[in-house]
This record gives sequence, C-alpha cells and structure tokens, in this order.
Amino acid sequence: MLNLEQLKAIQIVNEVANDLQELNHLDVSNCKVKLNSYLEHFESIKFALTILGISHEVFTPSAGVGPDENNASFGSDTNPQVIYYLTYLFSKFFAESDFYLYICYSSSSIRSSLETLLGSYITPEKDFFNVSKRISSKEFLSLSIDSLSTASMQEIFPNSKYHSSGVCSTHIAADEEDDDDTGGSYNSYDSDDDDSWGSNHDNEYYNDDLDMDQQSQEYWDNL
Repeated sequence: MLNLEQLKAIQIVNEVANDLQELNHLDVSNCKVKLNSYLEHFESIKFALTILGISHEVFTPSAGVGPDENNASFGSDTNPQVIYYLTYLFSKFFAESDFYLYICYSSSSIRSSLETLLGSYITPEKDFFNVSKRISSKEFLSLSIDSLSTASMQEIFPNSKYHSSGVCSTHIAADEEDDDDTGGSYNSYDSDDDDSWGSNHDNEYYNDDLDMDQQSQEYWDNL
C-alpha cells in the first residue's frame, strides 16, 4: 500500500505532466540528481524521481542538519528545458516556501557539469567561486520555455565569481597562479595537494565524501 508521501508524489507528477505537456517527451537520460536526505519532502521527491525514471542518488551530511534554504544547483551543461522541467517539479514540493536556483559552472572532474544537486548548502553569503547568482523559481518559471537556450541561460545566471580552476568552491589553493581571461591573476586548484583543503581538515564537520556545496550548515558555521 502506498503511503501519504508516495501519494503526494504521484499527484505532483501528474500535475507536472498536465501543466508541461510540451515537455512530456523530454530526454532526461543524461540527468542525474543528488538529493539531500535532510530536505523537507525528501521521501516524496525521491519517489517522484523514481516514477519519472530520473537517475538519482542520496547524500547525507554527517552533521545531520538541512540547508538554510530550499534550492537546486544545476550543472552548467544541463539542457535548459531539463532545468525548467526539474524546477517546475521541485517547486511543487516547496509551494509554501521560497525555492531558489543556482548554476554551477564546474569544468573540473570533481563534479559533473550535468549533475543537479537538490538541497545544496550554497547561499549568497558564502561567496562561492564559479557559481551563478541566485534566481527564485518563480522568476525563472515566468520565462517562456521557448526562450531558453545556452546563451540566454548564461545571461539569466551569470557566473558571479569566475575562477579558472573550474571548481565550485569557496576554497582555492594558493600554491599556483594562473591568468584568467581578463588578464587578472587567480590561484589555481590542485585536487592532489593536501594543503589545498587544509582549513577544511581542521573543521570537525568537514566530510571528505561530499563536495563543498554539500557540506552541512555546521561546517559553514565553524569556518
């Protein structure tokens, strides 16, 4: 027998299918969602992704606290229509609260440029490199689906703090300098350099198994 969370998921999936009929044949085979287990409505969202055949996996921050805001961080190579579709789906579960979007402009091997992170610990105050400015789901969904393209998405979600390393992080190693496209100098990131994350290892809440935008709120509170 289905529980209430599963019934809610079925209802929302049907609503999305009816509301976005032009996207019912959208190819989501390249899409992968990482889902924060401390999110409100976690079980319903997970069941909805299963119904829709969208690849997903769960991550659980060790500190056991959910993010400050309800948000999704999309990889920069994600199809704009897929972003619209997933935003519409996710916002249905957070209809009674604000829901925000970010684009992660990752070009490193740490995170796939097609990955969607639902329940990231990104906030505007954390000053991430290679992460777009924040857009509300209401603002984004007010746009015409037909108007969305790779070029328009870069205008809607500008990379607020570009770094040539391609890492979506608040920490960049200081051992090597690279020039960016504007002629300025930035520190590059080396994932094999233990010193690159020295400040993280000093933080008892840092989890080596998680990307920076998955670290718990306790991690950020104890920087």
